[in-house]
Parts: sequence; C-alpha cells; structure tokens
Amino acid sequence: MPWFPDLEAARQLYPHHPANPVERLLYYEGFRTLDAATLAESFADQPDVDDPRVGHVEGLDAFTSYVTALQGWLDAEVTATDSVSRTHTKERSVEEVRLRLANGDSIGAAIAADLAADGKMQRIRIYYARCERARR
Repeated sequence: MPWFPDLEAARQLYPHHPANPVERLLYYEGFRTLDAATLAESFADQPDVDDPRVGHVEGLDAFTSYVTALQGWLDAEVTATDSVSRTHTKERSVEEVRLRLANGDSIGAAIAADLAADGKMQRIRIYYARCERARR
C-alpha cells in the first residue's frame, strides 16, 4: 500500500531516475514491521490520517501515538490480514483488506491514500465495514 520505507534510499542511489518503482507494503503490514518515524517519512508533509476508530490524526506526535496504539491493537486482536484488492494511480492508492480478529469475527477495511506528485502520501482515509462472524 502506501508505505515505502526505501523510497528515500532509492532516490539517493538513483537521483536521476525518480520514476523507478518502489515496492509498497500493505497498510497494516507497514504497522507490523516499521516504526513510527519510518512510517512518517512516507508522507509528503506531516502525517494526516482519518481513522474512524480514533478520529483525525495530524502531526508527528499524534501519529506516533496512533502508531503505538494501532500496533498494540494489531498484536492483541488481529490474527491475520487478507489482501482483497489494490488499486494505484498517480493521485491515489486504495487497498481493501479483511482483518481476521482473535474472537472469530472479521472486519473489512478500505484504506485510501491521496498522493503528492512525488508519490508520497498527503492524507490517508480508512473505512471499516461492520464486523461479521467468520465461518469456520
């Protein structure tokens, strides 16, 4: 999805080829594997996230707290993340996933990221579907 921790390293190594593709991590995979400072570098400016679970998150301090809380929730409650679909254009990246919860329920989530001209994120919006009991 929108996280690309090696973007700056790639730009430094290949300054004359800024259009080289950089592998993007899935949204929740980024939170499972990267720290807040690294995730924040994927934003064109200050982190800006709208997550209905916690509200509007803006700025580095608020984003760092958000990352810590989300990582705790993922570790404690989410047993698996299934990628449903991904769409990426120059202006926007959208990812749909299914979060499997420890209690057997699942949550559908759509993550939409508005992108700056350089490919970094400007803003992320998250949408959740209602919980449903997973079939076993």
